[in-house]
Amino acid sequence: MVIYTPIPPEIIWQDTNETDFKIIEEKINGIAVNILVTSDSTARIERILSTDPQDYLKALYQPGLNIEYQAVMKK
Repeated sequence: MVIYTPIPPEIIWQDTNETDFKIIEEKINGIAVNILVTSDSTARIERILSTDPQDYLKALYQPGLNIEYQAVMKK
């Protein structure tokens, strides 16, 4: 594959797996969701991981919604 671009190769081929985002899986009222921790006390719902179609209709679990989140260290 040949890429013709003025962008340096370091930028094109940089490791995309290294992000500053902290997306974790949590359960909110029994519904599994992926959340993005935005600060020490808040998080944003990124994705619903439920197999129940009714869970996707609930406004409490809508992706993009900011929620209060208390990080707990798990052993």
